[in-house]
Amino acid sequence: MNSVRAFAASCLAVLPAGAMHSKTDTRPDSLSRPAAPPKLLFTKGAAGGRSLYLYDIQTRNTTELKGGAGVDIVDAGWISGSDSIIYSMKTGDRIQSFREDSRDGVRASYPLESGGSYKSSPDGRKLLIDKYNYPPPDAGLYFSTPVGKELKKIADGKDGRWSPGGRMILYVRASGSKTQLCTYDISGETSKTVASFDALGGFGWAANEDEIYYSANVKDDHWRVYRIPAIGGDSVEVTHGDVDTAPSLSPTGAQLAYLKFRGETRFLNFTEIAILDIAAGSVRVVPFHTISRDPRAALGAGVRSIAWSPDAKWIAFTWSPNVCTPGAEDSLAILEVSTGVVSPIAGDIKNERFESVGVFAWKN
Repeated sequence: MNSVRAFAASCLAVLPAGAMHSKTDTRPDSLSRPAAPPKLLFTKGAAGGRSLYLYDIQTRNTTELKGGAGVDIVDAGWISGSDSIIYSMKTGDRIQSFREDSRDGVRASYPLESGGSYKSSPDGRKLLIDKYNYPPPDAGLYFSTPVGKELKKIADGKDGRWSPGGRMILYVRASGSKTQLCTYDISGETSKTVASFDALGGFGWAANEDEIYYSANVKDDHWRVYRIPAIGGDSVEVTHGDVDTAPSLSPTGAQLAYLKFRGETRFLNFTEIAILDIAAGSVRVVPFHTISRDPRAALGAGVRSIAWSPDAKWIAFTWSPNVCTPGAEDSLAILEVSTGVVSPIAGDIKNERFESVGVFAWKN
């Protein structure tokens, strides 16, 4: 069992987590609940030829936004409170980013100053750039204006996450053999190390900005989900499985979704979606056979990443026959939380028709 658990941890420690919220939603009213049904951006295609698509959950239609010869989209996201998107293309070893706006039904793109991974602040007035593709000392996290004018470097870190109210940034940085979980206070322009770990399996903010949720191997050779005050302090164990990773709280804060690893034998193990009711303390697991027709999963098969829709009705997720081999066979699907019904978007998991899905992002 220890070898199975170690294998799972080595794969799941790098899983991305969705946006995280808790019981009190402090976002501005205009941003806290979308007026229209949510939409989903995602990339699909083999490396060197990835296209950008838009999925409309109301019509169940998928539209290709960017594709064709020479197009390789490696990152995409939304400008909060708008229909504008930011996407990044790879050409050789170079990454260039663009903003695309829609006016009078016509979409127009223009290049941004720096290439990287962009995330919009909750009010849409500032952008966070992760220059993961740059060599030191240029790599790190930067602020820019909404039109991509670079402002300043804020940290030597990566994977930055805006707090729901836009007051702080949560990110990770390497320190020797450790991974540090850090915050950056925007008003005070100061960084703080919250905690340090051998490895992390997902992290993100609570909606009140006072707590952080994360997954780590803290004790007893078990990966579990914990919460910790944003100012640092003692962690509280939230889940109690052998390998629980990629925590993502619903926008209402009522439920916590995460990935639960089931290692029944050395060659029969997989990840499933588990949903914890915060108030009741009960856990509902989406059975593997609901997602995949064949319960005899290959080593390390299952769900790779999850993210709640802004209206808390859906969970988007990617699934792979082997979560340690990203990209080649990932499929994208959505789970209707109230019914447990899984609907494919790209690929058909039950019929073993896989796609090469990369990043995905809900409109917020």
